[in-house]
Amino acid sequence: MPQTLISFGANLGNSRQLIQLAGEQVVARFGRQNVTFSRMYRAPAVGGPAGQDDFYNAIASIESKLSAHEVWQILQAIEHDLGRRRRLRWEARRIDLDVLLHEQEKLWTPTLKVPHPRMYIRTFVMEPATEVAAEWLDPITGLTLEQLRDKLRALTGSSAPIPSLTILAERAAVLDTLEDHFNKSCQASSLGRIERLIVPAVSRSASHQSLLEMRAAIAKQFNAIANQSVNLIVYAGTTPDPASVHWEDYGRVWADLLGMNGRLRTEEIEVSEEELRFRRIPKYLLSVDKPGWAVHELMAALTAMTCPIQTDGNFFDDL
Repeated sequence: MPQTLISFGANLGNSRQLIQLAGEQVVARFGRQNVTFSRMYRAPAVGGPAGQDDFYNAIASIESKLSAHEVWQILQAIEHDLGRRRRLRWEARRIDLDVLLHEQEKLWTPTLKVPHPRMYIRTFVMEPATEVAAEWLDPITGLTLEQLRDKLRALTGSSAPIPSLTILAERAAVLDTLEDHFNKSCQASSLGRIERLIVPAVSRSASHQSLLEMRAAIAKQFNAIANQSVNLIVYAGTTPDPASVHWEDYGRVWADLLGMNGRLRTEEIEVSEEELRFRRIPKYLLSVDKPGWAVHELMAALTAMTCPIQTDGNFFDDL
């Protein structure tokens, strides 16, 4: 049967109990024999307002005949039953349930994006994910979850390389603004390097062939400036409201271009060494309409890559 990877998170109220209740409801809907749970993990809140409690996180793999959207609808119903109300990004949440992977599908819709576009940069997701799905292949990078987890592990420890990234944007002014605000935040020293790459503007109505050609050109440009220490490729785009839970839909064409959905199929792209290298580095979409917000979100991404986490027992032994 098709397999789906889902995540649990909570940092409001009795977080442990809420995740336990969510786990019970998942078992009730899918059957205990079809669900495998990771251990519970605890990590500091990343990206939200200061003063939030630590997050508790866990992962489960599910076997079912349902589509990714059908699984997501069930998770939404469980969230609602447990008191979750979605309003803004980065807010504290009573319970958070997400679809991370569903077989090798790539979806990019206003309500559901699979693979989850930020899972690769989050240690508190990738560590528990490898407990239940270490050999699962990520359809975007072509790497296993264990390989992606190991990329994050390499960034921690006293002798670890400093995280570095390449930022793609359609206008130099966007990069100038982002870099200026980032430097003013006095946090630039937390990065080993920021590489800048200006790319051609791409229309939301771009043809399939033009996207394939642009993909090849970007991979070539990226390889000309980047080295093996690059940990993340960021596209700095624009959107009317970066705080909206649907902000990424304004960057859909870039999700197409970066291979984060199914419009450009992997088999259509010439597998050169440049393409392989470009493909295997996680991608991250970033809104830069509000530079202060963009810097905050960029720092949150880097923190999520290296934040300390600890196991907190297995809450699902008796389910």
